[in-house]
Amino acid sequence: MINTEIDENYSKDILLAQAFERIQEENIASLSHLMNDIIEIINCNQTNAQDLTVYIQRDPALSARVLREANSMQNYSSKRISNIVEAVIWLGFDTIKELALSQRTVEAFDGSELDKNHFSRNQLWKHSVGVATMAKLIMRMEFADSGDFIYVAGLLHDFGLLIIDQVFPEKVQRILELMENKDAHILKVTEQVFGFNHIELTNMLIDSWNFPKELKMLVNHSFNPFLIEEDLRREAMVLTIADHFCTVHEGNFGIGPGYAADNYIVSKCLKELKIYQYTARSIMDEFKKKIKSNDFR
Repeated sequence: MINTEIDENYSKDILLAQAFERIQEENIASLSHLMNDIIEIINCNQTNAQDLTVYIQRDPALSARVLREANSMQNYSSKRISNIVEAVIWLGFDTIKELALSQRTVEAFDGSELDKNHFSRNQLWKHSVGVATMAKLIMRMEFADSGDFIYVAGLLHDFGLLIIDQVFPEKVQRILELMENKDAHILKVTEQVFGFNHIELTNMLIDSWNFPKELKMLVNHSFNPFLIEEDLRREAMVLTIADHFCTVHEGNFGIGPGYAADNYIVSKCLKELKIYQYTARSIMDEFKKKIKSNDFR
């Protein structure tokens, strides 16, 4: 039994409802707008690529990033890409979709002053984009899957921590103090402080935004994918591995010890998916190439 710092007379459902009420009271219009944008991008596919182009064109910051990326990838040519239509053709639909999603995540995770134990909105953004990118790479390299869905799961898997930072700033310092214990884990710590963990908070928000139930299930099992139903287990294991790789092997994309699945779970995932050391090294090499094209501020 976890020793909570809240009134134990309240059930978890009541505590989550109270948290959701406070989130609504904060009137985080930007987050609501962000989620609507993410839904719009997720629903874009190859048959309505023009819709994604129009979406990008109405956002100056995103347009600038897409053009910068397109020109950096064709630097061997003297011709410069100056419009979004050309950029979409040059970069490809999937890359444009990734850029649009990660740009929206930048806006959500930016602005926190706190930077203790690597916990800040900027670091959360780097971690989320890193996990999303790594998970998509694994799906593509190992399973010939586009990885679009798991990319979104990677972006959102720690969204509850953003909400805690933005809506419950008075609790963040206490969480960081508890995380200084070498045996601390973020799931247990957030449950101790709030009566629920940050994954449960994320899932409550996913429900409120009417995201696909499969996305909620992936996020919910990102720390233990062996509890998820069989048809989503592969994706859940990949998400767990990506989270671990970004935290342990690419420390700049972690948010400190105690924020990922334990080593036993990760080892079991690697064994189940037959991702051996040489394969992992190849994935890491591709990841390093990929992140060079992202603007990690």
